[in-house]
Parts: sequence; C-alpha cells; structure tokens
Amino acid sequence: MDSYLAAFQTYLSENKKVSPNTLESYVRDVEHFLRFCSDKGWNMESVTPDQLENYERELRRMGKSCATIARKFASLRSFYTCLITLGR
Repeated sequence: MDSYLAAFQTYLSENKKVSPNTLESYVRDVEHFLRFCSDKGWNMESVTPDQLENYERELRRMGKSCATIARKFASLRSFYTCLITLGR
C-alpha cells in the first residue's frame, strides 16, 4: 500500500503539478479510504460500486459535507487513474 501512495504522490507532484495543499489533501483522502478498506477487510485493488456507496454512507454518517465527500471521491478517481496509468 505504501508503494501505491508513494507512486500517487509522485504522479500528483510531477505529472499533474498540483499545489502542495492539494497534494496533502488528496493523499490524506486516499489514506483514509485505504484504512477504511482495511478495516472492512476489502481489497483496495478490486473495490466494487457497492463498497464505494458504503464508504459514502459512512462519510455522511460522520457528518462530512457534500463538498468534502466530492473532494474525497475526486481524490479516489485520481488515485485509481494513477494506478491504471502506471500499470499497477
């Protein structure tokens, strides 16, 4: 998992040229999701739409705003795009 996060950080900073704040937020969002997957016993390499809905429900239960949830899912889209781009 750590190698995926390291690759993601490099992808964001070198390929996407995101700001330091965006980099920090996206990595934090992905770390949160990966911990959630681990706690649920899910394989982060084969997450299903139902599992993503479960994650969204959990975020809502935690009182996260719509904007925060949208950013978290943007972070996940970017993370999985990175993994596909790098062939991982």
